Amino acid sequence: MAHVLLIGPDTDTLAALRRVLVAEGHTVSSAADLTAALARPAPDIVIAGAGLLEELRRLRETAAQVEEVERRNRQLTRSADRSRKLQSIFQAMAATLDPLEMMDILAEKIVTHLGYKAAVLGVYSDEENALKLAALYPKTHLAEAARILGGDPWRLKFPLPDNQILNILARGKMWQSESFYDFASPVLDRQAADSLQALYGVRHHIVVPVMARGRLVGSILAGCDSEIDPEARQILLSLARHAALSIENARLFEAEQRRTVQLETASMVARDAAAILDVNRLLDEVVRLISDRFGFYHAGVFLIDDSGQFAVLEAASSAGGQRMLERGHRLAVGKVGIVGYVAKSGEPRIALDVGRDAVHFANPDLPETRSEMALPLIGRGRIIGVLDVQSEQEAAFTREDVATLQTLADQLAVAIENARLFEAEQRRRRETETLYRASQALATTLDLPRLFERILSELQQVVPYDSASV
Repeated sequence: MAHVLLIGPDTDTLAALRRVLVAEGHTVSSAADLTAALARPAPDIVIAGAGLLEELRRLRETAAQVEEVERRNRQLTRSADRSRKLQSIFQAMAATLDPLEMMDILAEKIVTHLGYKAAVLGVYSDEENALKLAALYPKTHLAEAARILGGDPWRLKFPLPDNQILNILARGKMWQSESFYDFASPVLDRQAADSLQALYGVRHHIVVPVMARGRLVGSILAGCDSEIDPEARQILLSLARHAALSIENARLFEAEQRRTVQLETASMVARDAAAILDVNRLLDEVVRLISDRFGFYHAGVFLIDDSGQFAVLEAASSAGGQRMLERGHRLAVGKVGIVGYVAKSGEPRIALDVGRDAVHFANPDLPETRSEMALPLIGRGRIIGVLDVQSEQEAAFTREDVATLQTLADQLAVAIENARLFEAEQRRRRETETLYRASQALATTLDLPRLFERILSELQQVVPYDSASV
């Protein structure tokens, strides 16, 4: 503590100076202490007038106030800058109703606007209980990432039950770590995870959950080369909340659009079922409608043959399906593939990931299949065939898809039975007419050669043949 020597006979000045110095925390000595103070080996003495010290105190107060104002201005500038960046990102996200396109935009903005080295966005799949890669930025390292992974990065998925960090996200909490392996294990081994981290030059990671209505719908993983401060975390949380709203709105819109398409398709199938009495033409029209309206890359209809041992492909929408039709493709009932299983059991079977389905038949004509659904065609209480649809996407079928397609399968089964009944009735009518004309010929014609020729001609209308003799 400094010893202060008071100079000047003015009592009021001394008193004022004493108050100032005491307020400043100094030990105050009188002039009588001067000799003792100067005699010290290293005196700590301040010699000043009261007016100067008062001015210094005011200057210090002013400087502190200026510093506080500057601090607040810097804070306001950062806040305004953050708001501008967030508003720019929000506007870009709002420009699309496609969830994947929105996430692509968000991943890019996290890097270009917020200064992160890399951003990876995931979308949660209810069917698989896993986070699947939905967006990544920058994309310049994708080829090298594929080499490290030994496969397509876009097919990565992270099951929640296998990873503690993902379960933390599912509870709505963020997570930070210096190691990407913490997030990627056990899907990726340590070497692959570390190699990817080095590839993108990341030293610190943060993962923020994207929550909608209290449930996990996605995630934002951002990486940078410096520690992530609380303000940066808050920005990512704001983006996650906005992303959740965008994803939810997009999903609601997409679901409504898809439902509209489903109802329209069901109506079209019902219309065709009532109007088309030719089975082959009906099946061709139905598989085309299903592929076009639902976006599945293959749809096919199998009918059980008269022996009951084989499901025979009768109509297909894809190029691979057309090749199968040309060579008379058929599957043994109860023995080969998902179609064979359904043809035997009469129960629907859905493979969201055909690679993991025990009964899936890997068809070389349909190599891009990632998910498959087969639904029974049941007419008059018996299995008459199978409706088979396949997609290039894993987990491509929603509950609404299954319900709608089962309704279509039921309508199709009824239409097939009706068409078969109509064909049978038409055949019986032709047979009856042929028998009537033949009997008329027998009653009116005595010329046997002409009679036999006429009978054979009438017979060909009922039973087509290449040659016949009497």
